[in-house]
Amino acid sequence: MTAETAGAEPTRLQRVTWELWLVVAWVLPFGPALASIKTEDLGALIIVPASLLFGPVAALLSLWPRRMLRRGGCSTVPLPLLPLLYLHWWAAICVPLGMTSGGVAANSSLDLMLPGPLAPWVDTVLFAVGALLTLATWLLILLVALAAGDARPTDVTARRWRLAGWTAVLIPPLIVTLLVWIGLAP
Repeated sequence: MTAETAGAEPTRLQRVTWELWLVVAWVLPFGPALASIKTEDLGALIIVPASLLFGPVAALLSLWPRRMLRRGGCSTVPLPLLPLLYLHWWAAICVPLGMTSGGVAANSSLDLMLPGPLAPWVDTVLFAVGALLTLATWLLILLVALAAGDARPTDVTARRWRLAGWTAVLIPPLIVTLLVWIGLAP
């Protein structure tokens, strides 16, 4: 019996997340390069070539837990990984959004998308919290993937993990939106 079939039947969210993991792992590492292109300064000359080296390495590191699960017989995301994966992805999206060019007008890509000026602390919070959460959740994902073979959630536990998964899908973008809204307020 594998980790995914030990308890409740896998949900659509688990199956979609399993397939999405492969795509997101290859797209997210190139976010800083895409964000720096709009800033049109010297930072873009460093970040874009560096992302050509860093991007594939980050993608392969992101897919390492998935490969471990696949070798263990999983074909969907185990329930304990759902909230961690979505939190990891949202945090990784915040990093390029809050990354400033460091020039005289230190604009982030988020600043360039908004109609008004954004408080500078918002960029700092998005970048710092995003970077810390990205690293912390990746380590947790790795640890949970190592131990996933022993996970046998009951129906009650499975319901809680599903709720945690949907919470991780919906709440982080609302928090970022609230943070930006507060940062735009005069």
